[in-house]
Amino acid sequence: MLKQWPLVNFAELGIRLHVRYGAVLLLFGGPGERAMGQTLASQIGPAALTSIGETSLRQTAALMELCQVYIGNDSGPTHMAAAMGTPVVAIFGSSCRHRFQPGGRTSLVWRELPCSPCRVSGHEDRCHTCIYGAPLCLTQITVDEVENAVTAIISATKTNQARIETL
Repeated sequence: MLKQWPLVNFAELGIRLHVRYGAVLLLFGGPGERAMGQTLASQIGPAALTSIGETSLRQTAALMELCQVYIGNDSGPTHMAAAMGTPVVAIFGSSCRHRFQPGGRTSLVWRELPCSPCRVSGHEDRCHTCIYGAPLCLTQITVDEVENAVTAIISATKTNQARIETL
Protein backbone atom coordinates (compact mmCIF):
# COMPACT_ATOMS: atom_id res chain seq x y z
CA MET A 1 0.00 0.00 0.00
CA LEU A 2 3.01 2.29 -0.30
CA LYS A 3 1.82 3.54 -3.69
CA GLN A 4 -1.93 3.79 -3.10
CA TRP A 5 -3.67 6.97 -2.02
CA PRO A 6 -6.42 6.09 0.49
CA LEU A 7 -9.60 4.81 -1.15
CA VAL A 8 -11.74 7.12 0.99
CA ASN A 9 -9.90 10.08 -0.57
CA PHE A 10 -10.64 8.85 -4.09
CA ALA A 11 -14.30 8.49 -3.09
CA GLU A 12 -14.49 12.02 -1.70
CA LEU A 13 -12.73 13.38 -4.78
CA GLY A 14 -15.13 11.52 -7.07
CA ILE A 15 -18.15 12.95 -5.26
CA ARG A 16 -16.72 16.47 -5.40
CA LEU A 17 -15.99 16.21 -9.14
CA HIS A 18 -19.49 14.91 -9.81
CA VAL A 19 -21.09 17.73 -7.82
CA ARG A 20 -18.85 20.46 -9.25
CA TYR A 21 -18.64 19.37 -12.90
CA GLY A 22 -21.32 16.73 -13.31
CA ALA A 23 -18.48 14.30 -13.91
CA VAL A 24 -19.11 10.65 -14.59
CA LEU A 25 -16.22 8.66 -13.20
CA LEU A 26 -14.96 5.57 -14.97
CA LEU A 27 -13.02 3.27 -12.66
CA PHE A 28 -10.16 1.23 -14.11
CA GLY A 29 -8.34 -1.79 -12.72
CA GLY A 30 -7.54 -5.44 -13.12
CA PRO A 31 -9.54 -8.52 -12.07
CA GLY A 32 -7.80 -8.62 -8.68
CA GLU A 33 -9.13 -5.15 -7.86
CA ARG A 34 -12.84 -5.84 -8.40
CA ALA A 35 -13.76 -5.82 -4.70
CA MET A 36 -11.89 -2.57 -4.12
CA GLY A 37 -13.55 -1.08 -7.19
CA GLN A 38 -17.02 -2.09 -6.01
CA THR A 39 -16.32 -0.49 -2.64
CA LEU A 40 -15.19 2.71 -4.32
CA ALA A 41 -18.12 2.75 -6.74
CA SER A 42 -20.61 2.28 -3.89
CA GLN A 43 -19.01 5.15 -1.95
CA ILE A 44 -19.16 7.50 -4.94
CA GLY A 45 -22.66 6.48 -5.97
CA PRO A 46 -24.35 6.52 -9.38
CA ALA A 47 -21.71 8.85 -10.87
CA ALA A 48 -19.22 5.95 -10.84
CA LEU A 49 -19.05 3.39 -13.61
CA THR A 50 -16.66 0.50 -13.25
CA SER A 51 -14.74 -1.30 -15.95
CA ILE A 52 -12.54 -3.04 -13.39
CA GLY A 53 -11.67 -6.52 -14.56
CA GLU A 54 -14.08 -6.19 -17.50
CA THR A 55 -11.88 -4.81 -20.27
CA SER A 56 -8.77 -5.90 -22.15
CA LEU A 57 -5.68 -3.68 -22.14
CA ARG A 58 -6.62 -2.35 -25.60
CA GLN A 59 -10.18 -1.59 -24.49
CA THR A 60 -8.88 0.10 -21.35
CA ALA A 61 -6.50 2.23 -23.41
CA ALA A 62 -9.32 3.21 -25.78
CA LEU A 63 -11.54 4.22 -22.86
CA MET A 64 -8.72 6.19 -21.25
CA GLU A 65 -8.20 8.10 -24.49
CA LEU A 66 -11.81 9.33 -24.25
CA CYS A 67 -11.42 10.67 -20.71
CA GLN A 68 -11.08 14.40 -20.09
CA VAL A 69 -8.64 13.72 -17.26
CA TYR A 70 -7.22 10.60 -15.61
CA ILE A 71 -6.49 10.55 -11.88
CA GLY A 72 -4.43 7.73 -10.46
CA ASN A 73 -1.65 6.43 -8.28
CA ASP A 74 1.87 5.84 -9.52
CA SER A 75 0.97 2.72 -11.50
CA GLY A 76 0.88 1.17 -14.94
CA PRO A 77 -2.60 2.48 -15.82
CA THR A 78 -1.47 6.03 -15.04
CA HIS A 79 1.34 5.67 -17.57
CA MET A 80 -1.08 4.08 -20.04
CA ALA A 81 -3.45 7.06 -19.79
CA ALA A 82 -0.55 9.45 -20.36
CA ALA A 83 0.57 7.41 -23.37
CA MET A 84 -2.94 7.74 -24.82
CA GLY A 85 -2.61 11.53 -24.64
CA THR A 86 -5.05 11.96 -21.77
CA PRO A 87 -4.14 14.66 -19.24
CA VAL A 88 -3.09 12.93 -16.03
CA VAL A 89 -3.08 13.79 -12.34
CA ALA A 90 -0.56 11.35 -10.89
CA ILE A 91 -0.45 10.84 -7.14
CA PHE A 92 3.05 9.83 -6.07
CA GLY A 93 4.13 8.42 -2.75
CA SER A 94 7.03 6.06 -2.24
CA SER A 95 8.56 6.24 -5.74
CA CYS A 96 11.04 8.71 -7.12
CA ARG A 97 8.85 11.10 -9.06
CA HIS A 98 11.82 12.37 -11.08
CA ARG A 99 12.42 8.94 -12.57
CA PHE A 100 8.91 7.55 -12.82
CA GLN A 101 6.55 10.42 -13.60
CA PRO A 102 4.44 9.84 -16.70
CA GLY A 103 5.12 11.87 -19.80
CA GLY A 104 2.63 14.06 -21.60
CA ARG A 105 0.29 16.49 -19.89
CA THR A 106 0.87 15.34 -16.34
CA SER A 107 0.33 17.10 -13.05
CA LEU A 108 2.13 15.44 -10.15
CA VAL A 109 0.77 15.58 -6.62
CA TRP A 110 3.22 14.41 -3.99
CA ARG A 111 4.44 15.08 -0.49
CA GLU A 112 8.18 15.24 0.02
CA LEU A 113 9.39 13.89 3.35
CA PRO A 114 12.93 13.50 4.69
CA CYS A 115 12.75 9.80 3.74
CA SER A 116 11.57 10.40 0.15
CA PRO A 117 13.56 8.34 -2.38
CA CYS A 118 14.53 11.50 -4.24
CA ARG A 119 16.13 13.00 -1.12
CA VAL A 120 17.97 10.12 0.48
CA SER A 121 21.51 9.58 -0.82
CA GLY A 122 22.05 6.08 -2.12
CA HIS A 123 18.38 5.22 -1.73
CA GLU A 124 16.68 2.94 -4.19
CA ASP A 125 14.11 4.25 -6.66
CA ARG A 126 11.28 3.54 -4.26
CA CYS A 127 10.60 2.58 -0.67
CA HIS A 128 9.87 -1.04 0.13
CA THR A 129 8.79 -0.37 3.70
CA CYS A 130 7.65 2.74 5.51
CA ILE A 131 9.59 4.02 8.49
CA TYR A 132 6.42 5.65 9.82
CA GLY A 133 4.21 2.56 9.86
CA ALA A 134 1.85 4.24 7.38
CA PRO A 135 2.81 5.97 4.13
CA LEU A 136 2.66 9.59 5.27
CA CYS A 137 3.87 10.61 1.82
CA LEU A 138 0.41 9.55 0.59
CA THR A 139 -1.86 10.02 3.58
CA GLN A 140 -0.78 13.66 3.95
CA ILE A 141 -1.88 14.46 0.38
CA THR A 142 -5.27 16.10 0.71
CA VAL A 143 -8.34 15.77 -1.46
CA ASP A 144 -8.15 19.54 -1.95
CA GLU A 145 -4.66 19.27 -3.46
CA VAL A 146 -5.71 16.62 -5.96
CA GLU A 147 -8.94 18.46 -6.76
CA ASN A 148 -6.95 21.63 -7.45
CA ALA A 149 -4.71 19.74 -9.89
CA VAL A 150 -7.79 18.34 -11.67
CA THR A 151 -9.41 21.78 -11.78
CA ALA A 152 -6.26 23.28 -13.34
CA ILE A 153 -6.31 20.65 -16.09
CA ILE A 154 -10.02 21.13 -16.76
CA SER A 155 -9.60 24.92 -16.86
CA ALA A 156 -6.65 24.67 -19.25
CA THR A 157 -8.59 22.28 -21.48
CA LYS A 158 -11.59 24.63 -21.60
CA THR A 159 -9.31 27.59 -22.40
CA ASN A 160 -7.66 25.69 -25.24
CA GLN A 161 -11.05 24.61 -26.62
CA ALA A 162 -12.27 28.21 -26.52
CA ARG A 163 -9.19 29.32 -28.46
CA ILE A 164 -9.76 26.65 -31.09
CA GLU A 165 -13.45 27.49 -31.43
CA THR A 166 -12.76 31.20 -31.90
CA LEU A 167 -10.16 30.76 -34.63
